[in-house]
Formats: sequence, structure tokens, C-alpha cells
Amino acid sequence: MKKLIWGIAIVACATGFTPVVSAQTSTLVVSRMGGKCLDVEGGTAKGKNVIGYPCTGSSNQLFAFYSDGTIRQGGYCVDVYGGLNTDGTQLILWTCLKGTDGRPQPNQRWSTDSYNRLIGGAGKCVDLKGGSGAWVLNGVWNQAAIIWPCKVADNQTWYRGEVLPAVQVRGTPTAYAALSTLKPLANVVAAGAGNLIGQDGTSIVAGGGGNIVANDGATIVAAGGGNVLVVTSLVKP
Repeated sequence: MKKLIWGIAIVACATGFTPVVSAQTSTLVVSRMGGKCLDVEGGTAKGKNVIGYPCTGSSNQLFAFYSDGTIRQGGYCVDVYGGLNTDGTQLILWTCLKGTDGRPQPNQRWSTDSYNRLIGGAGKCVDLKGGSGAWVLNGVWNQAAIIWPCKVADNQTWYRGEVLPAVQVRGTPTAYAALSTLKPLANVVAAGAGNLIGQDGTSIVAGGGGNIVANDGATIVAAGGGNVLVVTSLVKP
């Protein structure tokens, strides 16, 4: 069972990174909708679906960006199922394949743009199906990662992320404005180590070691040992 690291305040940093690199350093790939990361459903294995899921920092949410344009996990590549270019086609993990030109197949080749979108070889973008309205749907957190015509939208905007203890992070936590998809709860104070979700625009204080996610424009103060999700750009600043 996954242990949710509830978001953890999101801290935007000025430094960016280039996803197309030879180094195989893995990173979380964080949606601008907030608190959701790309995730290989059920753990790293060939044929598994890539989805959006609340960020946990677990190994099946860590992806490595390679110089050939592939995005990999556990030796497999992020792939558009069946090599299709149809709107809504599911992303999966699959054996890394090359074309006759020696390059990765277009359905396994990715780039970024100035909007922090992940663009496939066929020119369509990685998208969390349903957008913010499907952040949680009928009690289910899983949200399909698909290809879709590119647009400037939170569910197509991605950041590099790393979960760090709050004490290791300098800067002001920021909860992005487009995260209000759940019903409001009002103010919450965690005096112990419990996990919280703040679902309206109010302030939240963790008095203990609890982790927190703000689902809209809330201000977050981690007074205890809570974790913080630090995000940077997918492209060079």
C-alpha cells in the first residue's frame, strides 16, 4: 500500500533543469494541478499504465530523462500505447525501442517547451485526463496520463520535483491557484503527526510532524517536521 505524502507545500525554485540529459538522475514529475505526480500504476513493470497520483516520492514515481529524448523507469521507456497518435491514448511503460534510423521510436521520444509541457514525437502533449475536475473522482485518486492536443493548461504543465524535509528547504511555500477540486474543510491545525488536506483558501499550520497538501491558494506553514515538495522548471531558465 502506498503511503501518501500529502503535499506537502510546493516551493517553486528559480533554477531550472534540462530533461534531455545523459545523466540518469531520477526525479518526480509534478503536475501544476498540485500534489499529483506521474506514477507507474502498481509498480514498475512492462505494460503498466502511467497515471497521475498523489505524490509519494516512491520509486514508481521517479523518472530519468535521457539524452535521446526518452523518459525511463526501471529500464523501460514511457510509451504511447500501440504507437498510436489518437487523442486520449494511454501512456504506459514499455521496452525501449529504436527505429530504422537508430533513434527512439516517436512514441517513446519526448521534449519540452517554454510552457513546461512534455511533447511527444507526434506533437501531442502529456495530459492528465479530465484536468482538475478529475483530481479525485468518485473517491479514486488515479488519473490517466494520456496524449492530447497541446494547450496551456495546468494538467499539461509539469515540473521536476523532489520531496525534502521542511527543515532543509529555504523559501516561501506556494500553493498554486488552480487546485481547488475538493470540497472545502475550513481551517485545520495538526497538533500531532497526522496528515492533513486543506481544501479551501485558508491557512494551515502543522504543529507536529504532519505532512500537508493545499488544494488551492492556501498559505502553509510547516512548524514541525513535515515534508516539502520542491519543484523546478522542466526547461532551462
